[in-house]
Amino acid sequence: MIPTLCFIISPLWHSQQMGATACCDGCLCTRSIPPKCQCEDIKPQCHANCQLCRCAMCQPPQCKCLNVTSFCYPKCSSSSATITDE
Repeated sequence: MIPTLCFIISPLWHSQQMGATACCDGCLCTRSIPPKCQCEDIKPQCHANCQLCRCAMCQPPQCKCLNVTSFCYPKCSSSSATITDE
């Protein structure tokens, strides 16, 4: 088994990102009003609405959006961004 080697790179700002549809399967929110929510998903790229993206240089890349919002994006499984092999 070949070990995975990853390097954390500096955060990517909005202008440097790819453009995926915003969705999140693992959203966590505080109970405050308004809530403070953050997506915990790790994906090959951050979505187009992400203002601050942190990626690990792995194969495949592992990126996480660090935005804090007052809402959760729709689940990826119910989003048009999900591609299924049928």
